[in-house]
Amino acid sequence: MAKAFPTYVSTDLTKRPARTSSDSNQVICAGESIAVAAGDTTLNKLLGKGVYLPKGAQIVGYVCDCDDLDSNGTPLITISIGDATVDDRIMAASTIPQAGGVNVTPKKGAIGFTCTAETLFQPKVKAAAATGQAGTLTYGILYVSN
Repeated sequence: MAKAFPTYVSTDLTKRPARTSSDSNQVICAGESIAVAAGDTTLNKLLGKGVYLPKGAQIVGYVCDCDDLDSNGTPLITISIGDATVDDRIMAASTIPQAGGVNVTPKKGAIGFTCTAETLFQPKVKAAAATGQAGTLTYGILYVSN
């Protein structure tokens, strides 16, 4: 049986530890819900604070739920989820923020990716909105820690 999660208190809000389990191969979800302002829908804008996955974390899935963030009749916005090395490692230029929706199909190669160091994952606007509007983006990265 897994041990209870430890409680972390940090004064550095830019780096929050991901929850980890004491048992190997137990699926863990790290994610966040982000209130996206209309002004946040610009090219290359990083959204939210991101989530850290620990060294050795192996990605086994993800989910992204997003409101319509582009009210234009011909929406342009796309969003990716990735890390500093590959900014679309998990989700590549998804169009779900154009009308709202859910995506659970990761980019090829995302499943099985193993973090070689503690790694920050964060959503990024890859194509700016034609007419940005406020909404919510919620995502979670599923991983096992060996």
